[in-house]
Amino acid sequence: MSIHILTLIGPDRPGLVQELSAAAEAAGGSWRESRLARLGGRFVGLVELELEAARAGGLRGVLEAWRGEGFECVLQEAAAADTASEGPGMLWELDAQGNDRPGIVSAVARAIRAAGGNVEELETTVHSAPMAGGDVFRMFGRVRTRDEEAADRLAEEIESLGHDLAVDLHRMGD
Repeated sequence: MSIHILTLIGPDRPGLVQELSAAAEAAGGSWRESRLARLGGRFVGLVELELEAARAGGLRGVLEAWRGEGFECVLQEAAAADTASEGPGMLWELDAQGNDRPGIVSAVARAIRAAGGNVEELETTVHSAPMAGGDVFRMFGRVRTRDEEAADRLAEEIESLGHDLAVDLHRMGD
């Protein structure tokens, strides 16, 4: 068995996740991790499957049929080195929020890089704050740093982006 990564984007419809999971099961795949969302009216999915390389063709056949329905699909085997370890350093849960503005994701990503961090997972949302008269941006994810000092630098870098940006970093058990 090897690890495969499936990416999928296309028109959303009821039952899509059931169809996708049934296709993976029919190919002998084991669904491990996933991120599924409706974004901009489209279904977007990232799925990690454990699957025998020899049986991946069956799943690729299903995905090829979906391409005819307007889906973009990629099924790719992960390299053994990609699945060997989580990487060196310390893993942190990042939660940042503040007033939304253009360039905020770029600025936070630049701060993470400047502190020597690596984004392992990232989710962002924007919601209305009627009492404040604008939108609130929230970023939640996992960031890996080489040590605790780098994490301290990371929090300082993000907080320096604006007085309205609150940052919370919590060490995750690796």
